[in-house]
Order: sequence, then C-alpha cells, then structure tokens
Amino acid sequence: SIAGGTGSGMGSYMFEALNDRYSKKLVQSYSVFPNDGESNSDVVVQPYNSILTLKRLTLEADCVVVLDNNALNRIATDRLRIPKPDFHVVNGLVSTVMAASTATLRYPSYMNNDLVGLVASLIPTPRCHFLMTGYTPLAYDLAERSVRKTTVLDVMRRLLQNKNMMVSTRESAMRLAGRNPCYISILNIIQGEMDPTQVHKSLQRIRERKLANFIPWGP
Repeated sequence: SIAGGTGSGMGSYMFEALNDRYSKKLVQSYSVFPNDGESNSDVVVQPYNSILTLKRLTLEADCVVVLDNNALNRIATDRLRIPKPDFHVVNGLVSTVMAASTATLRYPSYMNNDLVGLVASLIPTPRCHFLMTGYTPLAYDLAERSVRKTTVLDVMRRLLQNKNMMVSTRESAMRLAGRNPCYISILNIIQGEMDPTQVHKSLQRIRERKLANFIPWGP
C-alpha cells in the first residue's frame, strides 16, 4: 500500500536498495493505491505519500501491477456479497492475484517461464510499465466454492469485464465523451486443462466480436 508510511517510505527505500545492489534484475511490484477522493482516511498525508511513491515506482520498478481500494472493496461487496469487507478480505484478493499471476514462474511450462518473458509483451517502453489486472472466478469461503464447467472463451470474456478488474476504470464515461479506450496488450494466465487451439479460437472470436479494442498501431 503506497498510502501509508511503511508502504511508501520503506517500499521506496527497498526499491532503491534493490536497484543499487541488483541492477541487472527485474523488479516487480504489486501496489495498492488509496481510494479516490477518500476524506475519512486515518492517514492524513496519504496524497503526499502516494505522489512521492509514484516517482519511485516510475524510476526504480520495472513492472508495477496496479490495484486500488475502490475496486477491491467493490469486488468484495458486489461479487463476494460481503457487506463490510475488512482488511483480511481485501488482502486475500491481493494475495490471490499475486499467486495466480506468478504461477508460471513457480510451475514452469512451455512459455512464460521467467519474469522477462512474462512482461516483455506487456511493456512497450520502460516507463509504460503500470499494468492492470483482473481475476475470475472469485470466491472467498472455501466451503462455498463450487466447480462449474466453463469454456476458455467464457473465462477470457469475463476477464475483460470491468466488474472483474481490480483497478477502477472510467470506461463508460470515456465512451460517452467520445473517446475509445483500448488495450496495448493483454496476457491471460488460465489454469487447468485446456487445448491450446481453443485459446487461439477464443482470441479470434474476441477480435471478431470486438470485445477488446487494441491500439491501431500494434501488431
């Protein structure tokens, strides 16, 4: 969390120390941003902490996965049906995303075996390394989890929905203003048994249905 003193101060110091000692290693961060327009926070200086930490995230980190409390609380309330989510619930969502997005590093497969290969297609320029993430299906209580048959296309389609994004976006407002938001690149990490040909067919159908708009100058 970049709003508090530990997340901003200690985190910035660790970024500098890691880059100084291991300059050839990639540094990835999962940073939780504060609520937008929050006025009843316990941390009075959270705007200053966030702004000052952004400089370190821009200069010292090679990849930053952005999460924010607005989206995490919305997911806990709307998707998990928890009226008043506490820190345990929010931290559980963050740890789930961290475990899922680094699964290919711990359990190597035929691709995305290292951090370089994982982020190479997502970061076009060094400074443009702030990533947004989504996760589905969501479940909080292990006893309430149920196995439901689904398809690769359904999983990839739900990952593009705003309700599963862990970053607050203003896509609807941008469309009303005449702007067309688009993606630079997308990386889906799907766990389970699947046929690689189904992934390629699902990607083709997503492009045909225009469920995801990509930059016009991209490959």
